[in-house]
Amino acid sequence: NGNWHFLTWGNHSNRTIDLYVDGVRETTGAASTVTNNGPVDQIGRNWSVTANSYIDEVRIYNRALTDAEISERYNDLR
Repeated sequence: NGNWHFLTWGNHSNRTIDLYVDGVRETTGAASTVTNNGPVDQIGRNWSVTANSYIDEVRIYNRALTDAEISERYNDLR
């Protein structure tokens, strides 16, 4: 929509993800092809289409953040 958004993905060991948009959980337990055994080498892209967007301030954590932590980080950036 042309606006800045804060996106957060929580990757789970059961190959599902939770998606947060602007600090609010939008999707829980969506199917994921992300595995926990390799480097992250594609952000903002699926296997055949590249996103028409800009990505800034990427952070990767070694654990899932809580809902409160995600909301706090979003509010810190606003």
